Amino acid sequence: MRVFAITFALDCLLQWHGHDWRGAKHHGGAPALLVKAIASKPGVDRVSCLPMTFDQKYRPQTLYHNDPKFSAMVNYMERASADMPHAFRLEGDGVVVA
Repeated sequence: MRVFAITFALDCLLQWHGHDWRGAKHHGGAPALLVKAIASKPGVDRVSCLPMTFDQKYRPQTLYHNDPKFSAMVNYMERASADMPHAFRLEGDGVVVA
């Protein structure tokens, strides 16, 4: 089993789905996700992510579950994904995608 960590801007993901994250700037910096996908020969076994932001100098800042920005980011992910089949489950400071 291999573990792949992929960082990508939420901007790219949501614009591809026809959403605009700029309304989410109130989270404090540009929103982003650090994605972890666990894959095996049959396919993808598990996908999870850490909600993040970037500060003014483009340094990544991980959001922790007790930070209000974390909840705001997860709520935004729910709204942005409303028209796509998904389920988010909180696990520590991460979000598991089902």
